[in-house]
Amino acid sequence: MNSTPLLIVLIHLMSLPVIFKALQYVRLDEIFKRHTPPSFIILMYLLLTIAIAQLVIGYFVTIFTRLSEVF
Repeated sequence: MNSTPLLIVLIHLMSLPVIFKALQYVRLDEIFKRHTPPSFIILMYLLLTIAIAQLVIGYFVTIFTRLSEVF
């Protein structure tokens, strides 16, 4: 039985809230100009969260896959 899909789902569930919370400390609303709509800033938070989560998930899946090949 291949446990990689289950691993990917679990890493998604653990990493997405952590990454989103960490990105809130970046304060994107102060980086953009004053007249930037709030919906654009929320969209940027979501896109950055998904992009960083994909990098983190790819990293851990590669590590676990390589470790499972060794053992």
